Amino acid sequence: MSSCPPDIDECQRGDVCAGGTCVNTDGSFECRCPPGFRTDVTQAQCHDLDECQEYGDTLCGDQRCDNIPGSYRCVTRCHPGYREGDSGDCVDVDECQEYGDTLGQRGLCG
Repeated sequence: MSSCPPDIDECQRGDVCAGGTCVNTDGSFECRCPPGFRTDVTQAQCHDLDECQEYGDTLCGDQRCDNIPGSYRCVTRCHPGYREGDSGDCVDVDECQEYGDTLGQRGLCG
């Protein structure tokens, strides 16, 4: 009569599933990462999933996709002469303030 060796709790090693939750299973373990993260093949650590790269343009349509840790955000694409402000909206660029005397023939500041 053969007996199985006792299960080893891999979660106790401390070198698996960093940033996630380690769940011991019979003969192995599972690494459960928070939403927006996934583990590599070694299940050593949870890494941010770049949804923008993974799913492409379908996420945000005609807006720009920005990856953020654990998620993503859709940002309005700004037209020339505008840039993204702190709130994510497009704000007018004050070229006179920005470039000063370097505008040259492109325009006059006053």
